[in-house]
Amino acid sequence: MHPTKKRRRAPEARREDLDDDEEEGDASVLGFQALPVADLPLGFDGIPMDGAQYLAVVRQEASGRPKVVQVRNPYAIADVQTPVASSLQSQVGMPSQEWRDTFQTRLKNMRESLNPVVSLGSASEGLVVPKRHDEASWYRFLHGRTLKDEEESSNGRKSGTEGVAEGAVDRDSPASQLGRPDVQLEEHAEPALREPTPALLSRLKTSDILALLEFFPSWFSQSSMASSPSPPTIRHAVDPFHARWVFALLAKLDGRLVGDEISTLRVLARAGIERVVQERYRRAVKKTLRKQQQPQASDDIDGGEVMMSEMGAWMIVCAVSSIWGQHDLWDDARADLAKIAS
Repeated sequence: MHPTKKRRRAPEARREDLDDDEEEGDASVLGFQALPVADLPLGFDGIPMDGAQYLAVVRQEASGRPKVVQVRNPYAIADVQTPVASSLQSQVGMPSQEWRDTFQTRLKNMRESLNPVVSLGSASEGLVVPKRHDEASWYRFLHGRTLKDEEESSNGRKSGTEGVAEGAVDRDSPASQLGRPDVQLEEHAEPALREPTPALLSRLKTSDILALLEFFPSWFSQSSMASSPSPPTIRHAVDPFHARWVFALLAKLDGRLVGDEISTLRVLARAGIERVVQERYRRAVKKTLRKQQQPQASDDIDGGEVMMSEMGAWMIVCAVSSIWGQHDLWDDARADLAKIAS
């Protein structure tokens, strides 16, 4: 005898059964109903009379509660600047929090306008940038002459003019200022400095920018050589030309950096802080010696002028700390400057 075969139900019948189950469970959003749940009457006083009404009350209260709640973290620390830190910050002569916030907002807006940079076509055609890790070529490309020529010029020796970068414009030359190309320049005219432009920045990749930023900490020590030979009233912590280049590179640099890339920016910012410390220490020593020689002499250095001379360095620190989250750099700067203030 053949075993009795079970008749399979048609797919349509099984689908109808599932549809019926879904209709029965529409009233429940907490899963399949295992126990009977009553329908509460209109005049229900809130006191269940049996288990079915109790489950209905529980379901009614659960439906009125939020599905996701957040518990207060008892270990959270409020990020509030204490008056003591603010007072110490003003004592050591650091930029105010208001200045930092304004700078950060404007820098972020500038980065959004530069990334991605619109190709300027012919503006950058024919411009050949140096190789990525060739520091000597990059120095000549930016400054218009080699570092050796820079040192000879600072020592008062003759500096050749053959190191002028091709395509650079000397905006400070008498001919450019007077609009008279027939004006004869002096024999030892200063070479032109190549300013950062959107066309030039568009040629640089993230790896190129990071490689170039690695050179600036050592170039900061040459700050007295980069700009015009006529000395300003007070020496800048970071030469304005270097500060403009670093600011432009940081404005173009990708905000998603990791590991060694962040380390490059921290070294750069610390170099700027070190330049501020060195200049303040130099001025403090000079002031002490002047007081010893001339006790009645007044301090001829204005505080606002000092802060302006340090703005290039503080812009670098603020950019690195705000865009890439390296906020502890301000603590390092505060500690270093407090040593001089004391």
